Parts: sequence; C-alpha cells; structure tokens
Amino acid sequence: MPFSLRLTSPRRLLLISLADDPVYADLEVQWVDGPGTGRGLVLLAIRREDSTTDVYVDERVSLPPEDYEVAAGIASFNEVRMQRARFEVDGAGVDLDLDTALADGRTLTMRIRERLAQPRWKADMLAPAGHAMTRPRFFPFFWMGEIGFLRWRNATVEVATDGQPRRVVRAGVPWRLTRYATAPMTALWNEAADGPAVTDDRDQLRALAVTRAGHTLTIEHDPPFPDVADLPPGSSVSGRVTAGVDGRVQLGGAWWARRAADTVELGIDIDEPWRPGRQPVIASAVFTMLRVFRTWPTTYRWRATVDLSAATPTIRSGWSRTS
Repeated sequence: MPFSLRLTSPRRLLLISLADDPVYADLEVQWVDGPGTGRGLVLLAIRREDSTTDVYVDERVSLPPEDYEVAAGIASFNEVRMQRARFEVDGAGVDLDLDTALADGRTLTMRIRERLAQPRWKADMLAPAGHAMTRPRFFPFFWMGEIGFLRWRNATVEVATDGQPRRVVRAGVPWRLTRYATAPMTALWNEAADGPAVTDDRDQLRALAVTRAGHTLTIEHDPPFPDVADLPPGSSVSGRVTAGVDGRVQLGGAWWARRAADTVELGIDIDEPWRPGRQPVIASAVFTMLRVFRTWPTTYRWRATVDLSAATPTIRSGWSRTS
C-alpha cells in the first residue's frame, strides 16, 4: 500500500491578504474540530520576505505540526492562549473575533463581520496553496467548498497589529481580497515516508476516498494499482490517476511501477491542470485569467522505492516539483 490520503482538521476557513503589515503578507484562520484535536482556532501567518509560515494554535487544541508544512515551510509553531476566539461561517456571512500574541512580540487583533440579506456569491475551488511549496512533504489537496469574497459594503474588516490598523488588499469592485469557506475539505495525499511499508491483504487498489460534510474526495487508479509484491521481476505496469470531488474530476496524471529483483520503483506525474468546472461567471474569469490556479498541480512529481528483500517491506517516498 504505497499510497495514502488523510483528512486534516479545518471545518471553517478564512483567508485575508494584507497590504502594509511589515511582517506578514497573508493570514489564514481555521476553526478545527475533531476527535483527539479539540475545538478552537488556528492562525497561519505567511511571512512577507520568505513565504515561511508562523503557526499559532490555541493551547486548547492539539495538532501535528507536519500538517502545516505549506508555502516555504514552518518558521515557528506556537501554542498560544487566544482571546475572544470566535469564528462562525454560514450562507449569509461570517463572524470572526480573534486576539493573540505573535512570535515577534506584537499582538494581532481581527474583527471581521458580514451578514447578507440574500445568499452570497460563492464558488468551489482547489486552493492554489501548493504553488508556493518549495519542499512538499505531501500533495496539498485543499478543496474550498462554497468559498466567497467579502464585500466592501455592509461588512466590517478590522485588522491591527499592536493597535496599528492594517489595510486589506482589494480584489476589485465590490470585493476585498478576503475569502471564507463554509465547507472546506483539506487532505494530504501521499505523505512522505521512510520506513516500514503499510501492508494490506487486497491484491489491487482501485481508489482512496475521504468524506467530510457530505463531500467526498476520491483518488482513482485506472487500471487498479497492483500489489507491488506480486509484480514479476523485470516487469512494469502503468496507468492513469485522477482526483475529484463529488464525482467531478479536478486533476489527473500518470502512474507507473517497475520491479528489478526485490526493488520496485514507483512514480506519479501530475500532467493535467486543475479543472474548475462550472463556476459563477466572475469566478470562472478569475480562474481563467490567473494561470496559477490551473497549472500549479502539474509541477508535482511523486517517487517511491519499495524494498521487498526484508521480512517487512520498506518504502522511501516523497514529492518534488519541476520548474
């Protein structure tokens, strides 16, 4: 079983881009809730100068740091006592209050509220979080269901560091570059491994799937991926792999496996860009104009080596990126 697919904890999500903070360019607020995790807020703050991330986790929440190896990696992982930690999202808007200390000694205050009389504009998207990752430990499948942009009118956006107000990047009329999702589903595909291989008694793998809030992410292999221990020495097999949400294919690539003696080399090359599918007119225009939304997945390559010579097979695997 050389492949893996694991859900992470976010249940609600808000992203905001700052124009004038001297340290941070982007902030991401998550509400996490899960068995063994606890309930509370997580703040990801992307540093402006090197795209590394400071992660702030409410001390009442327990999370593995490796889940947050995005962008250029983690600069610091901080357990903090968050004050006024409230985050609600629904079809009519968002209500967020957050006060926390920052790693550089400053304080951060966020007040974001929007309530709409009519259902808000929204889209579904594969967030391009992976485009900035330089040393990926996994393929970041961050699917943002029902994501919308915050309007300029009838919304409150107050972000301050040490009491100094910060400007939010404008996305164009009538929106700020602040977006929030009511149905995020984040999953880590094929996390890097170096040690004993996971074994399974099935002779082939057709698909892996995870489900959250009524949405299902499925990774499918065509033809089904065989048990590598059953490959004859000197043989090779290949096929296609697709990833999709709720039956709609999002991206695809080629998989292959080659065995020589007791060593099996495996690979996945993502070669099909993200397919936005049917979207609201404005979202479709953005996804078309900004090429990064579609093309970042095609820079990802996965390689693995399985050693079958020992009593317990071992695997060494990881992702890399092409330019």
